Amino acid sequence: YGMELTLQDVIFNSGQLVVSQNFFKLDFEETEGLTVKSEELFRIPDNFFWGRVEYNNQQQADSAGDLMDKFSSLNAVPAALAFGDYGYFEVNDDNTVNILAPSTFNYGLGFAFTHQTTEEDIQFFVEDFNNQNPGMNLDIFTSLGSEF
Repeated sequence: YGMELTLQDVIFNSGQLVVSQNFFKLDFEETEGLTVKSEELFRIPDNFFWGRVEYNNQQQADSAGDLMDKFSSLNAVPAALAFGDYGYFEVNDDNTVNILAPSTFNYGLGFAFTHQTTEEDIQFFVEDFNNQNPGMNLDIFTSLGSEF
């Protein structure tokens, strides 16, 4: 899609918005007066969740790591994603997931999974984990827009 961006009749930029099955991309001829965080924004896949388990005590790191294996009870497997910006999180070139929302905890472990389960099962999983692990916090966001 061709587009022009004008700011108060002082800054003029023209370019393209490229829309594909996997991403959106801004392609400006010039970026005068603009700061573009990411030229490509990847789409979040269907049947997908992402999030972060957070904790303040380094001794809880094993519990956070063990959680990744427990996601199999949700028929979930680690997602194979392209490196880049997904809006809510980034996938780094070492395949780590960086959740962009700020945290009040000292430590956190981001994750991204594809799944074949219900929103209700995910909600129960989060509530159960948070109830059984005082001092830790699990947040999950789904491709359907839910937050648990």
